[in-house]
Parts: sequence; C-alpha cells; structure tokens
Amino acid sequence: MRLCRFRHQGASAVGLYDESGIVPISDAAAAWQSTTGTAIDVVTGDNLLEFLPPSGGSAEIARTLHQFITTGKHSAGLRLPLSSVELLVPVQRPAKLFLQAGNYADRIEEAGERDSARQAT
Repeated sequence: MRLCRFRHQGASAVGLYDESGIVPISDAAAAWQSTTGTAIDVVTGDNLLEFLPPSGGSAEIARTLHQFITTGKHSAGLRLPLSSVELLVPVQRPAKLFLQAGNYADRIEEAGERDSARQAT
C-alpha cells in the first residue's frame, strides 16, 4: 500500500496512490459506506502520519480501505488521474531532518584528500 499527500482543486488530502492515479481516502471511505452500509470513521485533513503504523490511529482503516479499493471494482470513478493532482511532500513539517554525507560525493572526496594529507605529514 502506498499513501501520499496531494493537492487537488486547491485542497490537500491523503490518498491511496498507484501508477494509474490517486483515490482520496475520504472518497474510499464513502465508497466503503455505500457498498457495505457501514460507516468508517476517517480522519480529515492531510496528516499522512495518522495513517502510518505503528502510532497512526487510522493505520488499520487505511489498510482496510486499500484492500477494499484494490480487490474489487470499487475504485471506478474515484481515481483521480495523476495529471490532475500535485503530489506533496509526505510529512509537511518533519520534527527532524537527517542527511547523510554520502549524498555529497564532492564532500567525501574532500574528506579523503584531507585524510591523505594528514597521513603524509
């Protein structure tokens, strides 16, 4: 299952993503209720963390809706084409940002040159 944050017609939301498009979580929940007659309580907004295990309170709901959408014809008319949405960063305001020096080949090369110079002296 792949989740994403996206913007469509000026509003941002969480959706179920695949190469053919995005099904907004809220639309999947409405289709679930229409098909099963059972309401499913979905958190509104665009907080993707709410749908991710282990601490996301709606992780099981996301799993259920993903299975519902992918195992039947339930996504008909719900899927937004990728060309009509703007994909957003998964976490809008991360608490921490981790960077690895390995992402910067020039810096690694510089560090290697400095180590070589230190060893020569």
